[in-house]
Amino acid sequence: MNTGKASMYVIGIGASAGGLEAILSVLGRLTSLERAAVVVAQHLSPHHKSALPQLLAQQISLPVLEADNDQAIEPGHIYVVPQDCDISLHKGQFHLHHSLDAPGPKPSIDTLFETIALEKGNYALGVLLSGSGSDGAAGLAAIQRAGGRTLVQDPDTAGFEAMPQAAIRLGSADQVLAPEALGQRLQELIQGEPKPNGSGIDSAQFQALHAIFSRLSEHTGTDFINYKPSTLYRRLQKRLNHLSLNEASGYLSYLETHPEELDELFRTVVIGVTGFYRDPEAFVRLSEQLKELLAPKLPADPIRVWVPGCASGEEAYTLAFIMIDLLGEAWSGYNLQIFASDLDEQAISFARQGIYPRSALNGLSEELLQRFFEPRADDCFEVNKQIRARILFTRHDLTSNPPFMRLDLISCRNLLIYFNPVLQKQLLPIFHYALKPQGLLFLGKSESVSEYSDLFEALDTEAKIFRRKRGNKLRTIHFSAFRPQRQSSLELPQTRRNQEASIGDLVKETLFTSFEHPYVVINESLDIQEIFGDVRLYLGLSQGQLNPHILRLINEELQMDLMSTITRAVRDQSAIRSHICRFGFYGSTHFVRFSVKPLIIHDKGQELYLVIFEAIDPQESFSPLTLEATSDGENVQHAALQHELATIKTQLQNYIEELETSNEELQALNEELQSTNEELQSSNEELETSNEELQSTFEEVQVAYLELQTSNRKLEDSRRQLRQAEAQVRALLDNTQQGFLLLDHQGQVITHNHEAERILGLISSQPLRPQQNFRQLLPAEYCEPFNSQFGQALAGKSISGETAVSCADGRQTWLAYTYSLINEPEIGLQAVSLALLDISSRVEAQERLRAQDLRFRALIEHSYEGLAITELSGVFRFVSPSVERMLGYPATELIGQALGEFVHPRELTAVKRLIESLAA
Repeated sequence: MNTGKASMYVIGIGASAGGLEAILSVLGRLTSLERAAVVVAQHLSPHHKSALPQLLAQQISLPVLEADNDQAIEPGHIYVVPQDCDISLHKGQFHLHHSLDAPGPKPSIDTLFETIALEKGNYALGVLLSGSGSDGAAGLAAIQRAGGRTLVQDPDTAGFEAMPQAAIRLGSADQVLAPEALGQRLQELIQGEPKPNGSGIDSAQFQALHAIFSRLSEHTGTDFINYKPSTLYRRLQKRLNHLSLNEASGYLSYLETHPEELDELFRTVVIGVTGFYRDPEAFVRLSEQLKELLAPKLPADPIRVWVPGCASGEEAYTLAFIMIDLLGEAWSGYNLQIFASDLDEQAISFARQGIYPRSALNGLSEELLQRFFEPRADDCFEVNKQIRARILFTRHDLTSNPPFMRLDLISCRNLLIYFNPVLQKQLLPIFHYALKPQGLLFLGKSESVSEYSDLFEALDTEAKIFRRKRGNKLRTIHFSAFRPQRQSSLELPQTRRNQEASIGDLVKETLFTSFEHPYVVINESLDIQEIFGDVRLYLGLSQGQLNPHILRLINEELQMDLMSTITRAVRDQSAIRSHICRFGFYGSTHFVRFSVKPLIIHDKGQELYLVIFEAIDPQESFSPLTLEATSDGENVQHAALQHELATIKTQLQNYIEELETSNEELQALNEELQSTNEELQSSNEELETSNEELQSTFEEVQVAYLELQTSNRKLEDSRRQLRQAEAQVRALLDNTQQGFLLLDHQGQVITHNHEAERILGLISSQPLRPQQNFRQLLPAEYCEPFNSQFGQALAGKSISGETAVSCADGRQTWLAYTYSLINEPEIGLQAVSLALLDISSRVEAQERLRAQDLRFRALIEHSYEGLAITELSGVFRFVSPSVERMLGYPATELIGQALGEFVHPRELTAVKRLIESLAA
């Protein structure tokens, strides 16, 4: 919590190898620390005294101190963490923790960032610079969750990019900048006010909120750390209101005596809002995209759909209805599988039954109800059993469980909005990994994949429908139980079957499409990149963290044989075929032979290999491999065991050779470490020459001063151009017939043109001045309408209309008005534009025209002569009362009838000539 100097920022700066230059660059841009203190942690050997405080003191004008135990933190100071301990901050004081035996680098950057986040909340700022490893990434995420800001050095400018890259991959970097820009950005942040923490509560309540949901995570097994605090607090507030509690801290105490309340809180948090065909237009557009996706599907092809966060199941059933419509009457013959998952067991149980009250089906047509539902006696409707059988409802935690795979469609609508950016950035690559090539991702209106345009292409931006792209490069997916790598684009393009294709091309395509054995593609790290065919007999998932490494997924009995085959193929860069290997699978014995082949064409800088699984029938295949053909099963088994023993001996010899190679590599590494130690010794000598370098730095400062003068001249030129542009805009506004006023959010006049001043002079005796409240210029009866229209404009609604106003001299004038919101957050402008136009002349002309029209109608209605208006074809369009009396029919029956129907046949020809002559 922010005790003591509550409004003081604390800036944590973490660095490791290659970070000294970046630290100096960042601190050199901090011109003032009146409202902030800086704590610097750089990884160093705990057995050597750090010279960092002295180096910083020589080059930084601000006070530099080495942090000490129980020392009070003060604004305007830079503190350096000692090299042999970690540091924490509590109630405005430092606490040092000497833990030389603890694993990890010292001092720990994660520990520094996490304690700043806990102590300062949204007054915490974290900066992560050059270094190896991943220390600091998790600490930055803690600062984000507390409402602070995080900055990371651009990896392209870092001597060692691992630490910045780790933070970027985790999504814990608010901004990625070069070191000099990081310092400038810090100066801007500490001169302003912090962003709110998103929950609308103070730091104490925020910590209570964190404690409550940590306990809920332990109780349910669901991790809520990456949910948006504002969302969690709103859901928690419902329980507080129900229990008549005022604060989150009070609810934490309530949980101590009422542990069953955790179940109620969980159901409140995971409650879902859904419905059948929610946002119908979006589902219509999705149907159009699915029609193209399903067109090439054969009945035997699996069609797999996943609906994470399905709540009570309406969306999953909606997608089933759409699929059935697209597949047609023969849909039951297709292999349609829909997986619907959620955290809430009760919601899943409800969805699995498929029984909904009539109120939940109000938006569905009678035709849909008859096709897909069965009515029940309790005024409810039950989804057809045949449809329910195609949907698997299951409990699944999107934040910790592996996803469903090989999907054609993922419908994750209005779920990502509850997660913070860190988790959103983790889930989108997972969706990409789970989808088939060309698979579709269907999101909610407020959700997007903008930061992952390399993974998805937008098919319909309004309906939020995206298609999976082929991966251009591998990207690690950070997920607590799922860490695959993004797939490379390895699938061969479809061969064109046209008259120009060569016989060789046709042969290649035939071999590719008809190859009978399943296979996978792996990279040099043995991670699976693509899967072709059904490999479930050989590869499977096990409990724990999922990894795409093939040796982690292969049947345990096959690991040694496969590793030996792959090792020889990688070493020799040639195709290697293994012996026949035996393994068990659910109580049955199977035999397989591996073939590992380097890919001829592969990505630059990356070796790829085919691993082919050839299923073997032992009765047919052992005889060529020194096993005599026999119908006696025991002899076959005995021979197979002998063959396996010989193979194991070969493998052991290979491992011995590999160990010898590893020993040689370790020896070489030891020699490199010794040379590195000598280089470090020479670095100490180089530091002694730094005084000479400072002199050259002074000369560089002089050069920088000259460059600054040049920049000032350019700035003056820019200002002159800006003044010229302002004069041109002012000339345009002052020469228009429309009056313009720009009002701030309180209604004060920011600026106006001459016509606006003239118009307002008609209705107000007060002169129009800048910074004057517009309401002061209006007569009292116009203030209430203005307030209403102005408020709507501030909410983003464009308001237009016309009104009559009384002038100061007693006359009445008519004005047309238009309110428009102007929102430019980049320049800090939020205002309302009010356009006024004097339309008195137009209104008066309309009144005169209306009076003439009335006089004309009165003349016609009281005339004794008949008057009618017809089309050229003689059809009546208007008849006067005299014509009604002459013909004996009312106007309603005459209009639309032909004149010839009421004229004597002998006179019809003459009437037609008369009409034709008038038309000519």
